[in-house]
Amino acid sequence: MWASDSLAYYIGKGMGKRRLYKEVSPNKTIAGAFGSVIGGMLSALLLGKLMMDNIAFYVLIAMGIAIGSITIVGDLIESMFKRDAGVKDSGSFIPGHGGILDKIDGALFAGPLLYWITLIL
Repeated sequence: MWASDSLAYYIGKGMGKRRLYKEVSPNKTIAGAFGSVIGGMLSALLLGKLMMDNIAFYVLIAMGIAIGSITIVGDLIESMFKRDAGVKDSGSFIPGHGGILDKIDGALFAGPLLYWITLIL
């Protein structure tokens, strides 16, 4: 999920023009959302082959798409909470990174999804 967040940030900053959901998070772009999905796929392929060698390539791709997509949802929901509270950052523990909640927002949603996927497999 951090690969999804990182690729979303770099692709969004570098190529993003159209806003994903301006009212909730004005800096998130559609290009960044695609970056999140690509980051999810790449990390699923890498980690899947390192840790779960018996899982098929297409299953790892599907897992990556699911993780990359749900990471976007977690990030938007966390942004909604901050917007409702009237704050820009969820804390100052990590200066310039928006706080701890900004670092784990995707994991709060991606973790349970990954757990359910691995139970099914």
